[in-house]
Amino acid sequence: MSVKQSKKHSLQRLLIVSLTLTFATVAFITGEYMRNVQTRTLEDSFQQFSQKTFNMLFATSLDAVLSEDQPILETIVAQSVELDKDIHALSIVNEFNEELAAWKSENALDPGLQIPFSQDVVFEGESFGTIAIIWDASGQRATVEAHVQKIWMYTIGAFTVIALLVMMLIMKLVITPIGSIHTKLVELQAGRNGEPVKVAIAKELHELGDTVTELGSLMELRVARERELELTSRSKSEFLANMSHELRTPMNGVLGMLNLLSKTQLDGSQKDCVETAVSSGKNLLSLINDILDFSKIEAGRMEFESIDFSILSLVEDTCGALATQAHGKDLELITDMDFTIPVMINSDPTRIRQVLTNLMGNAIKFTTDGEIVVRTRLAQDQTRAIVFEVQDSGVGISDEAIDSIFESFSQADGSTTRKFGGTGLGLSISKQLVEGLGGEIGVRSEPGKGSIFWFKLPFSPCTKAVPAKVYNRLVGAKVLLLDQNDMARESLSIFLKLLGCQVHAFAKAQHGFACLEKAQDHYDALLVNSQLGDMDGETFVRKLAENPKYDNVKLMTLVYMHSKSHSILSNNNERVGLHITKPARLESLHNSLADLIVGQVNKPTPIPAKEESSHRDLFAKILVVEDNEINQLVATGMLEALGFEVETADNGKYALTALDEGTYDVILMDCQMPEMDGYEATGRIRQHANSAVASIPIIALTANAMSGDAEKCLAAGMDDYLAKPFEPDLFEEKLLHWIEKSQNRDNGVAPNRKAA
Repeated sequence: MSVKQSKKHSLQRLLIVSLTLTFATVAFITGEYMRNVQTRTLEDSFQQFSQKTFNMLFATSLDAVLSEDQPILETIVAQSVELDKDIHALSIVNEFNEELAAWKSENALDPGLQIPFSQDVVFEGESFGTIAIIWDASGQRATVEAHVQKIWMYTIGAFTVIALLVMMLIMKLVITPIGSIHTKLVELQAGRNGEPVKVAIAKELHELGDTVTELGSLMELRVARERELELTSRSKSEFLANMSHELRTPMNGVLGMLNLLSKTQLDGSQKDCVETAVSSGKNLLSLINDILDFSKIEAGRMEFESIDFSILSLVEDTCGALATQAHGKDLELITDMDFTIPVMINSDPTRIRQVLTNLMGNAIKFTTDGEIVVRTRLAQDQTRAIVFEVQDSGVGISDEAIDSIFESFSQADGSTTRKFGGTGLGLSISKQLVEGLGGEIGVRSEPGKGSIFWFKLPFSPCTKAVPAKVYNRLVGAKVLLLDQNDMARESLSIFLKLLGCQVHAFAKAQHGFACLEKAQDHYDALLVNSQLGDMDGETFVRKLAENPKYDNVKLMTLVYMHSKSHSILSNNNERVGLHITKPARLESLHNSLADLIVGQVNKPTPIPAKEESSHRDLFAKILVVEDNEINQLVATGMLEALGFEVETADNGKYALTALDEGTYDVILMDCQMPEMDGYEATGRIRQHANSAVASIPIIALTANAMSGDAEKCLAAGMDDYLAKPFEPDLFEEKLLHWIEKSQNRDNGVAPNRKAA
């Protein structure tokens, strides 16, 4: 609702109008008061004069009234009118109200100017008639009016003089000082702090002037502080950008060299060392990304998107990515899905995955044994909100620590940093991401009994219709499930029932043998976890294989993401038809179990050797523009391993020289280099006289990963962007994409300058 703004007037004008109206009102009231006084005086004098006139008429006309002698009475009336010109009408009537004598002026007279008077003619206590007189008060009224007008004029004149004196005093004491204060405030608003306000008369205005002067000094300090903060913020951003580059550059070299090393002939111990080094490097990179994410959020540069995606797939993918980390600590990782959630929703899956990964990573970090449960539920209070929960059986959090757990650089206690590691930014980043998506986040915990971190996010319906996947191959199948973990067994039972299976689930092997003994032919499949309540899965499978009557039982094992659990899948154990990794994905569970039941899989299939890439017959020449020698070696090693010819240039200047001397299919361009950086070099390449050189695809390989860096590369004329350190598979994918574009261009197909 809009509010209409009233028109503003100056204080001086308002005071003049106010004083004028006030004094005019006083003058009017004074004049009217004098008019009423004079009018009452006039009426009183007429009353007195009327009484005298009546007394005279009474004395001269009493006998004529008693005898009703009309001629005499008419003579008396005529004489009275002749003597007093103010009489407008005069009449004498008897006791029966019969007119004995009367006279009335021929001139019309306004009733308001008439003053009537009447009195009975009484003799010896008896009334014999009435004498009535109407006086003409027009002359006297005119005199009163003239007198009132003079009073008005005198009053207005006197008040005008007083008003001028009052206005001069107000101007001196109030308006002029206020104007000075206003001028000072305008200067402060414009960022100028001039001379102090001088108000020497009124104490209150003097104090107000001093306050404004002090305010000016404070604002001047504030402006200086803001400039200092702006410079600090700019320096901080530059520091973070430089830090990102300086950290990512050696990390690219470390991870790149480790990747090349992992492809050489190594014994088991050496491979373990390489894998440990890679894992440590990725953990360090994760810490760097946390710090950069925090800086983006703090600067208000974090962007959110709205796309359609599957919550089930997001949760399964996230759990799959962290399964190795959880299983490496012998923790059970369980998904508990609410299948009333729409199949597809619209939100920001990247940020949701980031929050879920942070919470799950924390749960795994602070849990030494037990389980991690990831739940999704539709919110109870509204239909378009999802609640995510990550429950652990870890150390728990005290009530005092919960209050600050989501603050930046905060952990439950100081010792956690030394014991578990981490920056203390993960939960703070998660909180700000959730709030940026319009949700809320919290935690319930008790020391020694674990924690439940939760966040609730609103979502929008899917923007387009998506056909639901149909899982109908297991309808009616009878499945025996053996798993020692109660929650994992319950979650997997729900999955199987959702797929249409009839499920019998137990924790111990003895219960499984008992069920098979009674009805081994009645089960279509047997799912066995690698750990049972009374024996391990391998022992159970071996005992099953020793009994010929169980030869027809179709067996699938549930295994963890580490090598110890795969022993029951050894090639000499032909009873195992298939295995599935925990936590099981719904689609994988459906397809694998269905294939097992129909007999498409009845023995372990050896993992095929990785096929040679289809680009082995694709020749390409790559120019690597990079000032860091180690990164040159990493890029050269990766490219030569892919079968490409490689040349290097130490900066943009040498790259331009190389382009004048040779031809290349793709240029890999670093951004920060001495003499000529990647941005300037790209601009010169795009302006090259040779159109073939000007259109060579350029992929930025930069350690800069701040907000806007990718856009800056594309705006400079580069075709694509990879932040160091990059994943080899993504590097290969982008490289092949642009090699094909380049060679299509050479074959007459116009290149499509769009990032892959």
